[in-house]
Amino acid sequence: QAIEPEMEALCREVAVCQEGALPEQQGRLLAAALAARKAFADRLAALQEEARRREAEASEAQAVADRRVEELRLTTRVVMQQRLQALEDSARQLREEQARIAHAAGAQVRYAQEQMVRYVG
Repeated sequence: QAIEPEMEALCREVAVCQEGALPEQQGRLLAAALAARKAFADRLAALQEEARRREAEASEAQAVADRRVEELRLTTRVVMQQRLQALEDSARQLREEQARIAHAAGAQVRYAQEQMVRYVG
């Protein structure tokens, strides 16, 4: 879009060239072409730099996400190990309580049998 006014000016100058100023017009045309080429090259360089910057940002974001995932995995592993240990402790306590209750019940049964033997005997 910025080149359209220059192109129109060049067209007007071509008309002037037909009047005998051809070398001057050729110089202007060459200068305009070089300026346009430089503008395109500058824009391309800016776009390439922006692409490199965004690629670096994306790589950093990926690295941060990878670290966060690893942290979550580690945290989950620790929590699961703690829960497993708590379950094992509860199961052990239940087995111990069951053994105490069975022992106490056995003692009560023996006492009741002794009482019956004494009563009958």
